[in-house]
Amino acid sequence: MEREPSISELNELFGAEGYEPFDIELEEDEQKNEGWVKINYLLNTKTQFTKEAIKEELDIKLVTNQLPTFKLFMCNFYQYEDPIGFSFGNNPHPPKTWNPHQVTYSTIQGVIKKLEDKGLITFTKGNASEYKEKRLLSKASASKKLIKWILDTIDNVYVDCDTHVRLRLAGNKNIVLPYEPTTYTSKVDRIMKSYHKKLFQWGLQI
Repeated sequence: MEREPSISELNELFGAEGYEPFDIELEEDEQKNEGWVKINYLLNTKTQFTKEAIKEELDIKLVTNQLPTFKLFMCNFYQYEDPIGFSFGNNPHPPKTWNPHQVTYSTIQGVIKKLEDKGLITFTKGNASEYKEKRLLSKASASKKLIKWILDTIDNVYVDCDTHVRLRLAGNKNIVLPYEPTTYTSKVDRIMKSYHKKLFQWGLQI
């Protein structure tokens, strides 16, 4: 059985007690840009949503494959006060590991249209362009009625992710690629889970 790293080894690895941390790039869960927040695909809640309850309480008729996407947007509206920025067009989304709700452009379009039709969100469509400086994400903000429903329905949200390793496209760090776990990635995950466990024991969480 492989030995778990000690506290001193974890401290050395993550830059505590005078050691220099690894030269890695840290990315915040929320990417804030002039009053809006980029959608966080990893937010989740233990609250269960059903088509019947949503139809009765919000008068929205969802199909089964739209429920996870609806849940993702409700979690983001719960977590952030600013409008949520996201891709509305036919663009790729993160692989399953970093997209636990398995959202697609079609489920996003379906959910957003139904929320907008009922006046539950304010939606601003983005702009697709071959020029990077002209590209704009779509934005959505929840109405007061929807916010009240969310706060009455959701108890809490959390980050839902089983790995700490992301494989990014060379030259474009915004594109996350799927990969098969290796000895190296498995080791990183074990170390990070041990580190999180110790932080939790110390009354801290990431």
